[in-house]
Amino acid sequence: MNFENEITVAINVSKKDLISFLNINNYKKVDNYIVDDIYYIPNDVDLNTNPLEILKKSILVRSIDDKKHYLMYKYKEYDENENIIKQGKSKVQVTSKNDANSFLKTIEYKELIRIVDNIEIYEKDGLQICVEDVNDKYIFVEIEENEKYNTIEKMIGALESTGINYDKSNYFVKKAKIIFEEKYRNN
Repeated sequence: MNFENEITVAINVSKKDLISFLNINNYKKVDNYIVDDIYYIPNDVDLNTNPLEILKKSILVRSIDDKKHYLMYKYKEYDENENIIKQGKSKVQVTSKNDANSFLKTIEYKELIRIVDNIEIYEKDGLQICVEDVNDKYIFVEIEENEKYNTIEKMIGALESTGINYDKSNYFVKKAKIIFEEKYRNN
């Protein structure tokens, strides 16, 4: 399993305004792609329990630009405030997302949620800003650990220094929890 640090924050402006801000401040767009994740859980999981505990049991079928497909497991540990203190992932490439979906259904897993994440990556001075448009509804910025920004504190400091208008109350936004609660708790 590969362990890595990252922070994810909600943005307080529109995607258009965020992209304009990044361009004005000389960030260069270096990549863009679509990540389509379908979360599966065992059929017998009780959906009325803690969403984070439910998500810990999930296996993802991930497609990137509908060209590369993976079965993936995401591992996360949380503190008492639901901040992520350790995370990692393990994945295996598969030839077909349809075969992966069928396989999970065969071993009695059911679809839990789906997250379609349109990602644009901007870079300046070794800092990569991942702009994430989740399910055409939520805008987040994610910063992943690299050699220069190799601690949570350095990533937060770097994000703060950009001047991006974001919600400073949560550096560990959990996209899957938001989508889960939207689907199962807010009905």
